[in-house]
Amino acid sequence: AIQHAHQQGVIHRDLKPRNVLVTHGQVKVIDFGIAKASSPDLALTQSAMLGTSGYMSPEQIHDPQDVDTRSDIYALGVLLQEMIHGLPSARDLVWIIRRCLEQDRARRYPTAAALAEDVQRYLEHRPITARPPSVSYLTAQLVRRHRALTVAILLAVISLASGIGIALHQA
Repeated sequence: AIQHAHQQGVIHRDLKPRNVLVTHGQVKVIDFGIAKASSPDLALTQSAMLGTSGYMSPEQIHDPQDVDTRSDIYALGVLLQEMIHGLPSARDLVWIIRRCLEQDRARRYPTAAALAEDVQRYLEHRPITARPPSVSYLTAQLVRRHRALTVAILLAVISLASGIGIALHQA
């Protein structure tokens, strides 16, 4: 929904739980009352410090005229953080949230679609882009996606090692 607004040249600037509705599996973003046009061709609200404390990006607080779509990405990160509060072992989601909440907006997700893609990667147990890749992380994600194959390979390796060990012992 936010990606669509951004594609239309609209920055919401007040994303919070009351402004995001989920009904019958469909997401609707409401209350574009303080939205800002990302293009000077569109006439919406003035560039003043507006929004809800706690959901506003640093640039929205310090320089309201310098707000862009990544300010909405920041607010989406706050919403995601609130959604997972209290859930066990959501490490990859924490990396995603950290990227959304970067103080330097250049380090945030460039678009809402990029954020959504990383969340989808998380749901599919694929490596996320927000986390620095490491061999152990990539291997763990591969194992989570292909558990049966991993067990089969592990059993084959154990059988082969046992056979070699027994053969060497008897030799």
